[in-house]
Amino acid sequence: MSLLTKIGKKYFFIITTVLLLITLINYSEIQALEPIRMNNFFSGFIAGILLGLLFAGLLQYSKFKK
Repeated sequence: MSLLTKIGKKYFFIITTVLLLITLINYSEIQALEPIRMNNFFSGFIAGILLGLLFAGLLQYSKFKK
């Protein structure tokens, strides 16, 4: 059973969106966001999770498309 069917499309989208926003905040150069940034290890970890979710979503999409 795939991750997408286990947690549902709505929650998959919400989790991916939140992780993407966290990653964008961490890698942005906006000085106003400086107090809420994480260190490079955790932001890289979250970016890695996002890449994994992207890969899982692409596999799921390609299964449904066939």
